[in-house]
Amino acid sequence: YRKISSEADWDFLRFYIDYDMLGEWSGELNWELATFPVTQGLHTFHWVYEKDDYMSIGDDCAWIDFIVFPPVDIATGIFQGEWSAGEIALNLRPNPAENIVHIDYSLNTSSEVGISIYDLLGHEVMVVMDNNGHQEGMFTQQIDVSGMKAGIYLCRIITAEGNLCKKLIIR
Repeated sequence: YRKISSEADWDFLRFYIDYDMLGEWSGELNWELATFPVTQGLHTFHWVYEKDDYMSIGDDCAWIDFIVFPPVDIATGIFQGEWSAGEIALNLRPNPAENIVHIDYSLNTSSEVGISIYDLLGHEVMVVMDNNGHQEGMFTQQIDVSGMKAGIYLCRIITAEGNLCKKLIIR
């Protein structure tokens, strides 16, 4: 929602996505819903109130409220899923889990591998593997999660090819 009280045609509230102006308002406008299409991916949202130096009319300002951004995976803020062939893959089973979790991963090139479990505050709660060297292939690590509190965690694998996180739910 946006509202503006400004000198018409001289002072403006402008809205940009990725530096492309998608909205511009001036004058006396009451609260009104403003929506814009957003494509998938990373974007920059930017609101600017631009004022000329000559006159002040109305409240000479703009308001924005109740901003709703496109949905994201707020539990991680990190890409989730399987990477394409030629990189790495990660799977957790069972998920949700209660006692034992099998961490399946595959490498298309030899690499050192680190695997850790994090809570949603970003604290490392378990080191599964600490930079052990592996040849290319498919591997499984079994971990005991029976001592972990119920909740949502992140399993992160780090290799020379990059890193990948998957959500792990403990019951």
